[in-house]
Amino acid sequence: MSPTPEHVLITGATGGIGQALVRTFAEAGFAVIATDLPTTPPPGLASAHYVAADLARFAADARCPLR
Repeated sequence: MSPTPEHVLITGATGGIGQALVRTFAEAGFAVIATDLPTTPPPGLASAHYVAADLARFAADARCPLR
């Protein structure tokens, strides 16, 4: 049995840096979850599980601690 791969979540995955990160982590053996605004993922993301999502609404303000 092979070990379970580490997972990585990459946001902004359809941009140039995001695609490079997806490729780099996938080549290193990570299970990659890639996300970006709803769009058709480019072919360069074939090695990742792509989720179209707008994560902006989940942004937190670090000045207001959660209580």
